[in-house]
Amino acid sequence: MLGLPAGSLGVAWPHMRTSFGAPLAGLGLLLTLATLGFLLSTAWTGALSDRLGLPTLIAVMSAIAALGLLLLAVATQWWMALLAALMIGMGSGPSDAALNAFVAIHHGVRLLGWLHASWALGAALGPQVIVGAEAVFGSWRPAYLVMAAAFFVAAALAIWRRAEFRAGGLPAAVAAGEQEPTHRRVGDHAGVVALLASLFFLYVGVETASGQWPYSELTTARGVSGAAAGLGVSLYWSALAGGRIALGVFGNRIGVRGLLDLSVGTAAVGAVGFWLAPPLVSTLVALPLIGLALAPIFPLFTVVTKELIGAGATTRAIGYQTAVGIAGGALVPAGIGLLLQSLGPLTLGPALSATAGGFAAAHLLSRRFLRPPRA
Repeated sequence: MLGLPAGSLGVAWPHMRTSFGAPLAGLGLLLTLATLGFLLSTAWTGALSDRLGLPTLIAVMSAIAALGLLLLAVATQWWMALLAALMIGMGSGPSDAALNAFVAIHHGVRLLGWLHASWALGAALGPQVIVGAEAVFGSWRPAYLVMAAAFFVAAALAIWRRAEFRAGGLPAAVAAGEQEPTHRRVGDHAGVVALLASLFFLYVGVETASGQWPYSELTTARGVSGAAAGLGVSLYWSALAGGRIALGVFGNRIGVRGLLDLSVGTAAVGAVGFWLAPPLVSTLVALPLIGLALAPIFPLFTVVTKELIGAGATTRAIGYQTAVGIAGGALVPAGIGLLLQSLGPLTLGPALSATAGGFAAAHLLSRRFLRPPRA
């Protein structure tokens, strides 16, 4: 559900831009407003989960996102699309952060792999939903009606299966009577949370930019057909899903820190490959390689958070980190969009390589500080 709109926007954008008469960099503005909504709601994930319980939180927020998707599908003015993006972000944020925290606390890295694989599968289907709507209806709008329906179904499922969530989404330690996850507990680990949040910022920026901008660059500047570019974007999200499925199957057999190092480094190599390789190799090889490399990073960072600060503060910490990460998911692509509009679409390769390289450098520098406490 959460992956569908994330994976579709970059492919829908050229058609959407024509409908609203928006500038090329308008995609960055849509992402920024979606992020603003995400930030406004996600920072309150811990408090909302404590008060409402996880199933009710998911149901309410999914309904808000669904209304935003409906508004986007029927929007006739650019400002309506911007308002829809804000609503979609507000509805998506707490569900994302709360589910990540719940699974990290109760189930660990393998189920986190499956959770994020499901998101990536939705993102992989998103471009095909757009392409299918264009082929059948000659418009991108019906695709967003389908996505709105998916969010409404998720809201209903959350209520129907609410008994399966233990203690309303609170950590098991809290349910057993240990200290409640308060802001003070997060404050005890402020340095670690802030450092992880900065890595989330760069990671989500790379992931989002890699999924949203290549279609426009490949079709307008590198002579790749729309069908091939759409396939490349779908392969990117599919590789992201495949890597997370592998994490779900083998996650308990792989060292978290070593896999993080390998993934971050390979993502940087893939970004350089996308920049320098021939167009079809960039589309069908380098772009999926970036997706495969990025696949385990978000789930592993979530596990590292719990490992470093404990279950009691995890829900709130992941809420904050996810909010900062989503800010990166808007600001990095928006900045790249401004570069593309000013310097031309071929700026994407070096910009993506610089961002992925900066993330790799920041990760290496952080390793000495992100160590679990001694027993």
